[in-house]
Amino acid sequence: MKRRSKVKHRIAMTDDASTALLFEKIKFYAAKPNENVDSLRHIASRLNYQALSQDKTAREKTLDYVCRKQSGNLPFLLNLLAEVHDVSLALSLASILHECVSPKPGVRRNSSVSQLIHANGCRVLVKLIVQYSREGSGIKQTGAADSLVAELLMTLSPLALKDSKFSIKARLLGSVKTFCNLLKTYINHSKLLLPILQIIKALAKSAYTTPLLVKNAALTSIEKVIMTNGMQPTPKFRVALDILNHLTKNKVCCVKLTKTSLIIYLLRVIESAEKYEGKVKVKMLKPVLLTLQHLSSSKGGRRYIKENNGTATLYKFCITVPDEKVNDILLAKVCGVLNCCLENKEFPLENLQSPAVFLVPTGHSNFHSSASSGDSANESEDESNDDEELDDVQEELINTESNLRDEADINPPQRDQRSPEDLLQYRSFLEEIVTEEDDESKITKGSLSEGVIQMGEEKSFITNPMGSIVDGLCVGDVRSEFAWPNPSKSLSTEEISKKRSSSSMGTQPEVKMVKSSPEVVKEHHLLSSIETLCDVSPNSKVRSVYTAVASRTKSVLPFVKTAYPELAGAEGVNRLEPFHVKDRTVCRGKLLTCIERSMHPGGLLNNVVFDLDELVHSQREPLRELSNNDESRVGEKDPNVSHLKFESRFECGNLRKAIQTGPLEYNLILTPDVNSVKHLQWFYFEVSNMEANKPYVFNIINCEKQNSQFNSGMKPLMFSVSDAIRGQAKWIRVGTDICYFRNSYQNPSTKGRTYVTSTFTISFPHQYDVCYLAYHYPYSYSMLMTQIWKLTRNIDTSHTYLKVNTLCSSLNKNPVPLITVSAHDMEKNKIVDREVIMLTARVHPGECNSSWIMGGVLNFLLGSGQKASELRRKFLFKIVPMLNVDGVINGCDRCGLTDEDLNRCWIRPNQQLHPEIYHTKGLVECMARDLNKTPFLYCDFHGHSRRKNVFVYGCSQEHSWFKGDRAVPENPVEFLMLPHLMDRFNPAFSLSNCNFTVEKNRESTARVTFWREFGIKRSYTMESTYCGMDQGTLNGYHINTFHLKEVGVSFCEALLCISDENGWRMTLVIDPSETDQPRTLEIPLQPDYKDDDPTMSSDSSDDDS
Repeated sequence: MKRRSKVKHRIAMTDDASTALLFEKIKFYAAKPNENVDSLRHIASRLNYQALSQDKTAREKTLDYVCRKQSGNLPFLLNLLAEVHDVSLALSLASILHECVSPKPGVRRNSSVSQLIHANGCRVLVKLIVQYSREGSGIKQTGAADSLVAELLMTLSPLALKDSKFSIKARLLGSVKTFCNLLKTYINHSKLLLPILQIIKALAKSAYTTPLLVKNAALTSIEKVIMTNGMQPTPKFRVALDILNHLTKNKVCCVKLTKTSLIIYLLRVIESAEKYEGKVKVKMLKPVLLTLQHLSSSKGGRRYIKENNGTATLYKFCITVPDEKVNDILLAKVCGVLNCCLENKEFPLENLQSPAVFLVPTGHSNFHSSASSGDSANESEDESNDDEELDDVQEELINTESNLRDEADINPPQRDQRSPEDLLQYRSFLEEIVTEEDDESKITKGSLSEGVIQMGEEKSFITNPMGSIVDGLCVGDVRSEFAWPNPSKSLSTEEISKKRSSSSMGTQPEVKMVKSSPEVVKEHHLLSSIETLCDVSPNSKVRSVYTAVASRTKSVLPFVKTAYPELAGAEGVNRLEPFHVKDRTVCRGKLLTCIERSMHPGGLLNNVVFDLDELVHSQREPLRELSNNDESRVGEKDPNVSHLKFESRFECGNLRKAIQTGPLEYNLILTPDVNSVKHLQWFYFEVSNMEANKPYVFNIINCEKQNSQFNSGMKPLMFSVSDAIRGQAKWIRVGTDICYFRNSYQNPSTKGRTYVTSTFTISFPHQYDVCYLAYHYPYSYSMLMTQIWKLTRNIDTSHTYLKVNTLCSSLNKNPVPLITVSAHDMEKNKIVDREVIMLTARVHPGECNSSWIMGGVLNFLLGSGQKASELRRKFLFKIVPMLNVDGVINGCDRCGLTDEDLNRCWIRPNQQLHPEIYHTKGLVECMARDLNKTPFLYCDFHGHSRRKNVFVYGCSQEHSWFKGDRAVPENPVEFLMLPHLMDRFNPAFSLSNCNFTVEKNRESTARVTFWREFGIKRSYTMESTYCGMDQGTLNGYHINTFHLKEVGVSFCEALLCISDENGWRMTLVIDPSETDQPRTLEIPLQPDYKDDDPTMSSDSSDDDS
């Protein structure tokens, strides 16, 4: 045995030596390839012979040597192939490369494919294919040339499927027409058809190359491939179906498809589905159903399907498909196509426009169009016939090629800098870091050593050691040592007003001195803090404070009450709540019931029990003082009605209509964002008059997103007033039979698509209780202001520097608070020398989980612990805890009052339409440009509706879409340190979900804007799940408010460790085997989007921010 192994080892050594010798020779002659063609041809032929050897061991040894990543042999052969002009030599080289990437049983070629892609192999191979193909540059075709094209195509196909930018490269090289002609030429070629189809599939995935494929008759060739296959599940047939799926995303292709008999053939494929089994059935039918789905998005396509008995075929499939898990995805897609084709189901609303209408300031329409939401709605359905549809989009095909541009030449969007005079208005919020050189006002220098609480838009106060109060410090009034202004040298009111913006910025009166005792000072602070709290006594109860704040909050629609959960300060239960286990049988039954009701309407109740539109129209005047009488209603049945009662006219509430369809079943309709017809996910409403332990079914029938965590174990939340009276004022996860699927109600905001139903069943535990149901733990604007009141009342001013200002007023004149936290100025640790941390949250109003995380941050920062004290001494925190206050107040999901996604307005925010964005950006710009104090870190807290865990998005220059960013070297440790620390500190955090790519369509977000414009290297978006965790000790459990607040605590602890970066660098980053070199950390590169993709609800999800 030993002797035999030695012989094998000697043979292997001989094979490696022979291959190495050949590479030495070929590299020597390759220095002058045109002068050594014969030698190169001979050596390449020998290498090719070894790569094609019948001896498996010798062949694999040769290929392993060629494919070694560190050797550079593959890129060398690729470059040599690009340089030579001899067809025979090129054929040998192409054959070697083909063997290196060709998959074999038990052998993986991913490394070779990756090497060639990294060496720009797709571009090289595409150029050669264009050069040597029959429509090339006049080269006389020979048998060798045809063989060379075949080898190049077979080499290119695996690269094309893996290279994410292949379609861009092929398009810019003008090769799309070439590949279409090759498909037509080799359509009957048994060996070359599959690789050409794979290349066409890679091209068809791009929305930019699809019109070119359609223009060059690719659809005709694909039709021939499909029609001549005989419905056999061969690789060629499946790839052709995949191509058809991608092509039909193009409107012109759908119109042309209705002129063929291919749809009838696809319906026959569905009819014969029983002869396929398991995964083969899914691979066959999924692209067919997606093609029909794309076709059904147009009126002509739906008509064509119905005229050819398509609805009957699909309905038969629904009721006959075997009840197996593998068929669930097919059933969902068939039902989706059926729902699109069944247009006879009228949505139970006369007007889809939100009843909440806000009069947006006129003359700013250009801003609305330039900063639109990421989920912009399509126009209403086109009523034109097929020919008119084709005419409408011909221009797109005609101009496609002329409009193509190399992405490398596209620059980031133009960004405007504000003038130094304009930035002066923000110095009143940044007085801690305004140095003597920065301060242009003439104020006598002084000192400050005692506690500071400064609050308010109308007035703000600082207590000095003598017990006096300085009222209303203005722009430039405080130096680095927080000098007391000298009345004789202070700015006049006129001078101050010249430096201040006339916008919605918080204004302050001129400086004046007031004598008072510390007790009166504290009380005066509480009475004069900010507008919504100006009359609240420091001795008030929390519920009274919340009621006072809620009553003064300005909403678009009038409120009739305060919500009991926020009034009671409700949080989640402090225990683990497991995910809902999806019952696929129940979901299948609900899908089929939905189809049955659409096919055979009638037999259902249609009792409208709540109608927000009608209530708003009939309510004459808003209530001046809000209240809550839920406790008195508990246990009392309404004698006038036998159905459930609903209410949503309170802060953050969202329910537009409730329709009773059965004794215990209700269809619910959510309210779109203000001034909108879309953004439908967040719900929060009261339900009462129920009977205990009866299964009430709630169907929310106008959801929009293609998928939801309701499909992945998430349960809705319920709050019971009866439980609260018993001392259990907690939100709990409830619900059974939870499903999320497409229904047959047409959604005009997404042309040709239907709404999605979110359904769940709840058995209420108490008779005639008053309960609240919500998508996630509500966190209202009034809760935030009440928390600020509590923090300022309980703060220990001897150890903490706290200041609360009104940064600006929102569009509806609600104060937007700005909180400053640090330690007091010390002789050896001055505030002006500390790094600044900038934090924001709740730019999307439905993402209330971000407010709970921010609450955890604030509680930690203002706590009395040693870590909190140390963190305050190291950093100065500037915090805007709620950006989109109007959206939060009015129960919106995504936008504010202008129907714009405010997280897409950061490049050029409008002062009148987006005041909170305009002034938050101005604050950071003042720090970075006016005061030369770029924030050390910025984090914007968000929620994610379709992923689990907590994670961050950051900015890496190396992985930016812009070529100029990639040319600048970076130190990944700077932006990787925080997520690595969070991954260590918090079990809900997932490092593998983090993403650091900078994508072009994210340029207008806060994260990318602050990174690009102000050079904040540690610029993050922190995303939190609505559902729960799928990793670690919390795997399979819902997230709750305690987890969310703990994320805020872990974030603060990570910041504390970042200040000791060198020590943590040794722990997290340095490889023990390479103590001098930082280890290359793996940066996740999955796309960071969340906007809806036009696919079925069962498809994989994308991102929310």
